[in-house]
Amino acid sequence: MRTFWISVGALTLLVIVILINAAYVGRITDEMQNSLQALPVCMQAEEKAQALLDRWEKEKKVLELSVCAADIDELEKQIFTLCVAARIGDEKAFEGARALCLLGLSRIQNLERFRFLHIL
Repeated sequence: MRTFWISVGALTLLVIVILINAAYVGRITDEMQNSLQALPVCMQAEEKAQALLDRWEKEKKVLELSVCAADIDELEKQIFTLCVAARIGDEKAFEGARALCLLGLSRIQNLERFRFLHIL
């Protein structure tokens, strides 16, 4: 009987950690999406794009624990492209990278969203 209660406790702890992780990833992706959408036009966005890259570097270490490496690498590449485009003033590349960053963030958010249908 003791083993049963230990197993139930471990399972409960695991579910709590999964829910906390999903909430954390959701909050980070929401904040980054808001930052991306608030970026001004290309010529004025260099500092804010660099701040976004710095934030990504900080948050990436935690997100790597639960998000697929391919998704992380793709999003990192797009954020870097966004910064470079802002630095050189390439409006077309900047808007394309912004759109791909938003798409990548929404993909990560959808993969980390907790749904009971994923269990079945």
